[in-house]
Amino acid sequence: MTLIGVELKWPAFWPLTHAVAVATGLWLLLTISPLGGKDALTAGGNFAAICFGCVSNVIGIEVKRGGRHLALNMAGCALVLVAYYAVAALL
Repeated sequence: MTLIGVELKWPAFWPLTHAVAVATGLWLLLTISPLGGKDALTAGGNFAAICFGCVSNVIGIEVKRGGRHLALNMAGCALVLVAYYAVAALL
């Protein structure tokens, strides 16, 4: 699948699992740091953004490859955060 000129691919199970594990580790480091979110809603938003950032590399969005990749990564992260906060507002 191609989206704004970026060829996306379907990830295999183990690379996807590895990306989520790395995202969890990064989130834990951020949560215990002074910059982390102090409430559960903000911490969950941080995890959603970090997880999308790690998984996006596995599905073919590589920020180091140029502006289209960066724009797609930022748009995807924004969509994930909007969806997360929308669901949180409904609950």
